[in-house]
Amino acid sequence: MASLISIYVGGVLTLLIAFYHTQLYKKLNWSEEFDKIEIDNAKIIYTINLALAILFFIIGVLSILYAKEFSENNGLAFGFSLAYSCFWIWRLIWQMTYQKKGKGQNLTQPNIAKILIPFVIAACYIFPFISKKFS
Repeated sequence: MASLISIYVGGVLTLLIAFYHTQLYKKLNWSEEFDKIEIDNAKIIYTINLALAILFFIIGVLSILYAKEFSENNGLAFGFSLAYSCFWIWRLIWQMTYQKKGKGQNLTQPNIAKILIPFVIAACYIFPFISKKFS
């Protein structure tokens, strides 16, 4: 049961990340920022962000629709969960590298969230493997 809940939580968090990515254009003022860089670079950044939003939406929906299969952690579900956990572990390391506080600076709540969320998502998708291994 805990494995099933962890996949549902991971799916919901992934959907929230998808939504967050749809807000980056406005939130980071890309309409003005993109004017400062080459058009090809702006298009690449926007395309990657849009692709991530779509991918996270698909993964979130699949996680919720097929939570039972993911929680059983067999076959393709195991491979997918492991790969997705590895992605979020990489993302956690990457985020920690870029969210280091400078001397005299404190981490802000958004920066802490950007570190905590990848950790939680990775844990949600690796939990079924760990619980199956030790049960």
